[in-house]
Formats: sequence, structure tokens, C-alpha cells
Amino acid sequence: MERVEPMNNLQPPHHGGRLQAAARQFKIPVNDWLDLSTGINPFSWQPPPIPQSVWQCLPDTYDGLEQAAHRFYGAPMMAIPGSQWAIQTLPAVIPSNRVWLPREAYEEHRFWWQYHQHDVRTYAALDAIEPAFRDVVVVVNPNNPTAEFESSATLLQMAHRLQAQDGHMIIDEAFMDCTPEQSVFHGNKTLP
Repeated sequence: MERVEPMNNLQPPHHGGRLQAAARQFKIPVNDWLDLSTGINPFSWQPPPIPQSVWQCLPDTYDGLEQAAHRFYGAPMMAIPGSQWAIQTLPAVIPSNRVWLPREAYEEHRFWWQYHQHDVRTYAALDAIEPAFRDVVVVVNPNNPTAEFESSATLLQMAHRLQAQDGHMIIDEAFMDCTPEQSVFHGNKTLP
């Protein structure tokens, strides 16, 4: 387990896009690249027509979104504008403390916890962490970029340990949609 040195550069990490710069750096013409870094597929499907009503007003309710998610996952839910919002916001609202992050993970996690001046540590194995009072443990499941999974049993065990220490566990399941049976919510109706 390693302590992460404080940042000197407060610029957010760069990821996705920048195809022109990559083409110049690697001397490969832009047309020879398939840039999947942004999630935009150049060979996309044809979307259906957009109803005129979409351009005339914003939705004023969640129309049961949170209740439907609660029924599906079996846990309280709060709709947010994407996982990046949570990655940036949670470090700002959780009191400054020691935060454990996977050694390799989506770089935005490290950046925002450090930006908000938390004491960031990294771990190679989740079960090797000995949480202290009010520690925060972040798990990216499946991990991006390693694609490794943590089992629900391991996650629940750590969640109970953190709960006993008045800590927090944050599980980023942004890429769980393809394997929902691996989710910590799958079959777990009572989470700490």
C-alpha cells in the first residue's frame, strides 16, 4: 500500500479524444485510427427521430426513475447526472480524511480526491486494507482499465468493516451493465 504524493499540477487528467495530437505523435494518419476513447463509434446505428416535444420543455420530474431503480436494485437510489458527476462531487462533500483507491483505476478518482486535499492511499488488494476511523474506500468494479472484479462477498465484508469504523465505501459500477450478476446489488437487499 502506497501513499500518493500531493499534486503539484491541478489540471484534470486528459483522456478521450485528442486524435489529431495522437496521429502527429505516432505518425499514423487520422483516417487509420479507430478512436474508441470517447465512446463514439464512427460506424454508429441510426437513432430514431427525436420527438418535437424534446425541444420544447425539460422534464420536470423523474417520472418514477428512482423508484424503478429501487425496485430493480433493492436499495435506495438517487438519480445523478452520470458517474463523472459523482466522481467530482463526493470528494467535495465527504469530510477530508484518508481515502483508499485502487493502484490502477480511472485517473479521475485520484485527481478529485487529491484536488479536495484528502490523504490518498492506493491498494493492490482490497482485502489487505485495514480501515481506520472514518476512512473512505473507493472500489471500481469492474475496474477501468484492468477489468478486474471484486466479489460481492469481498465488497460486503469491507463495507461492514468500514461501517464499524464510521467510514464510507464508494463502489463505481459504471461498467457493470454488461455483467449485472457481478453487481454488489445483485441479490443483496440489505447493504450497509
